[in-house]
Order: sequence, then structure tokens, then C-alpha cells
Amino acid sequence: MTRKMQQMPLDIPFPKLQGRDDFIIGACNKLAAAWINRWPDWPKPGHSLNLVGPAGAGKSHLAAIWQEMCGARFCDHPAELASILADGDVQLVVIDKIDYAFDWQEDTLFHLFARCDVECGGLLMLSEQPVAQMRWELADLRSRMRSVSMAPIDLPDDA
Repeated sequence: MTRKMQQMPLDIPFPKLQGRDDFIIGACNKLAAAWINRWPDWPKPGHSLNLVGPAGAGKSHLAAIWQEMCGARFCDHPAELASILADGDVQLVVIDKIDYAFDWQEDTLFHLFARCDVECGGLLMLSEQPVAQMRWELADLRSRMRSVSMAPIDLPDDA
């Protein structure tokens, strides 16, 4: 009679490391990290930056570092954006996965850009494709998205 061994899974939580000290800079992310460190000297329009790279590259980690630096609000759903814009005090925003939801309210995004320009705010957009290459219907928004600074970030390498 043969006994089968059964492996028991251990419920060991992994800490979510998103601080500056936990971010390892290498060739794959050096430019993106340098852009985050340039804050608040991001160019107009909207003092905005688009971090572009594949899932798992570190975009969210860099966004968390920027949020810690300046107190930005996080938005990963179009419905949240209207709420953020309605809050007159919010001038710094991270928009995650802007390329996944095609129902972003373009007029709301445009007004957020305008607020960031006028009130010295900031806008960090995370995506897998550049916002400049996305199909925006609103001509004013399309021109702004085409002028957003972009920083590529790639998956971590062996180094």
C-alpha cells in the first residue's frame, strides 16, 4: 500500500513593498525613475507624465512613490475621475490603466488637464501604450495627450 504525500499550503502574506527604498533602479527603469524624481519640474500641459510599459514593470510602484512625494489621488476607474474633478481641492492625480477603459469621459480628462495647468497641479498616467497614440475623439484632449511627456519602463532584467 502506497501512501500519497499531500503538500499543505502555508498562508504566508508577502508584504507589498512600494516605498522609494524598495525600488531598485536598473537600465530597464532608470529613465522612468528619473522623471519621477524631476517632480515638480514636469513640463506642461498639465505638468503631466505618461509612464508606459508592460504589466509588472513597476509603473504602480513609481506611482506610489510619486503619491508619497506629493499627496496625489489615485484613480483607476472612469467613475472616480468625475468625483476627483468635483473635489475642487484635488490638483494631483494618478490615473492607472488609462488604456484599458475606453469609456473615460474625455471632457472630464480635458478639464483635469486644465486644472493642473492653472493650479500648478500634476497628472501621472500609467498605461501599456502611449496616451499620445490612443484614439481620443475630443480634439483639445487629443492635442494635449500628444504633448504629454512619456517615460518608458520595461520589465526588470537580471541585473
